Amino acid sequence: YGRNGTSFFKDRHYLAETFPEIGAAASGRSGGPYTLLEVGCGVGNALLPLLATADAAGARGFRAVGYDLAPAAVRLLRADPRYL
Repeated sequence: YGRNGTSFFKDRHYLAETFPEIGAAASGRSGGPYTLLEVGCGVGNALLPLLATADAAGARGFRAVGYDLAPAAVRLLRADPRYL
């Protein structure tokens, strides 16, 4: 994380299409409420795009929780302006 920061992995904007169940939950099309848990979330390359999808769709019943053991990754995630 020291050399690459948040740019080692690209944001995974394709997850909502690749996994239709997650996409339906994030877009508010399948009821809810839903909580997505990601263990090993790193700097949020999967969580933040899914939360952006939910926000754009007005899905109020979608929540994402991420855990990571790397304190540097958690610091970078919390510093991201998209972090809520």
